[in-house]
This record gives sequence, structure tokens and C-alpha cells, in this order.
Amino acid sequence: MDSPAIRTRPRFGLMYLQAAPFEDVVERVRLGEAMGFDSLWVADHMTGQYPGLVSFEAWALLGALAMSTTRARLGTLVTPITFRHPSLLAMSATTVDHASGGRLEIGLGIGGAPVDTTVVGAEDWPGPERVARLEEQVDLLDRLLRGETVERHEGRYPTDGAVVTPPLQRPRPPLVIAADGPRLIDLAARRADAWNTLGGQPMRGAGAGEVSLTEALDSTRRRVRLLDEACERAGRDRGSIRRMLLAYRVSPELFLSADAFAEYVGRYRDLGMDEFVFYWPFDLRTFGRVRAYESGLERIAADVIPSLRGRA
Repeated sequence: MDSPAIRTRPRFGLMYLQAAPFEDVVERVRLGEAMGFDSLWVADHMTGQYPGLVSFEAWALLGALAMSTTRARLGTLVTPITFRHPSLLAMSATTVDHASGGRLEIGLGIGGAPVDTTVVGAEDWPGPERVARLEEQVDLLDRLLRGETVERHEGRYPTDGAVVTPPLQRPRPPLVIAADGPRLIDLAARRADAWNTLGGQPMRGAGAGEVSLTEALDSTRRRVRLLDEACERAGRDRGSIRRMLLAYRVSPELFLSADAFAEYVGRYRDLGMDEFVFYWPFDLRTFGRVRAYESGLERIAADVIPSLRGRA
């Protein structure tokens, strides 16, 4: 039996693929904030995986965007375990939190893009090893960002004498864990402030194509049930973890129809999702900007999203 949907005021965000030129990235991010979106996110990949789409390093970019915005939350979707030692990541995070006036959210995941491994000479770890590394990374980040000095840590990320300047947010910036498999969902239930899911769509390059919305909703429903069960095992109130959908494999044509957009959000709201992050629209063939899509997004932000917020 499905658990009842958790009804909270929904939040809406935008996901950016930070393609050069730099000025264009800043312009689009500022536009997103001006439209009233609650959160703005960037990808954290090495450039070689997405040539022409990801041009700038995520955490340095977030520092610049922190100085170019004033209100919206900022974060990565998601920072992988592959090339970030948690001590350095904690230092980057607290820097951005201070630069933004306490607006940072830290998205974390196990990674999987091949070049993110090969570029830094890391091993292509199997799934269980990736999950174990993410758990260790989350533990160290949590301790360091709460102000603890890690005198000695033996493990996958050896650490000795690590300490960072405390962030502005207390006890620390929120941790968002991307999780679609049972072990990661269990980790998110125990350690995350927010759970991020792809809404039932498989990752590109995973040997599976896009699935129908009905199939994606069924898959998401099963994952929501897994999260609720994991929260129960952990003794955690299931309402204390934010449920975030990254609208993956969704055509930007969704922004051209107010009814279609509202229906899409409503179907996932019925499953308990309370945050929706959409990709800044671009042409799926050329990856270029399309003004019609951007105008549609602006109309959605002005006319549709406020009413969806008001229904909570």
C-alpha cells in the first residue's frame, strides 16, 4: 500500500550545463533568479565528458555565481566521489557558503561518467565500492562542516589534522544525496537533508532509452516506498527529508504548455515530491539556446509556478 504524499510548499529550481562563454552562464543564472526560481544548480564533471556543454569547474563557478546572485540557493547536482577528497570539498563548500551569504546546498553522488575517472587516474570502482566511498565522504563532510577537527582518519580518504572555517549555515549547509538504488536510498534516509532522484528515467549511456511517463512514475513510486521504509528503519520522520526531482530526459517543449507543465509537476507531487529542478532549456540536437523555450520558461515562472506553490 502506497504511503500518503507529503504535502509541503513546492520549491522550483534550474539546472545549468555551464557551457562557455562564461558571461552567458552568468546571464542565464541571473535570469533564473530574476524569474523567481528557488535554487540554481550546476553540473560537476570534467570537461571531456560533455564537450561543449560543461566548460567550467563547478566549485570555482559557484563562487563566482555566489557574487552574481542575491537570493536563490546554489549547489551542485551532483559532486561525485571520483575526484574530490572530502577535506578539500569541505573547504570549497564553506568558501562558497560564505561568499553566498549562507545559500549553499551540497549535492553528492557516486559518479559514473568514465572520463571523470580516467582524467584523474582513479579506478573505475564497482557499485558497492562507490557507495562505501560516498558514505565515508558524507561522514567526513558532516564532521568537518559542523566544526570538528578530524585528527586522524584511516580509510578510503585518509585524513590527518583536517579542519575548515565553519560555514555560515548551522549546523552546516544541507547535504543532497542522489540515490536511485536501494543501498544509496538507505544512505540518503540516514544521512541526507534532501534526496534527489531522476524521476524514474535511466541514466544516458546505461544501455536503456527514455521510458514513458507512466513507467517513470511507477519506478519513482517504488523508490519513494524504499525511502519511506529506510526512514522507518533509521527511526527518522520521513517528512524530515526533502524529496527532489531532477527532471531528467524531459524535453524543453514542456515549457511551451502551461497545462503540460502543471500536469507533470502534479503527477510527481502526488508521489510526495516537493522540489522540482528543470534543466535550463536548450536545443536537444545542437545544445544551443532557443529563445522560444526561454520565453516559455519565463511564462511558466510568472503564470504557473506561483499557482502550484499556492496549492500546497
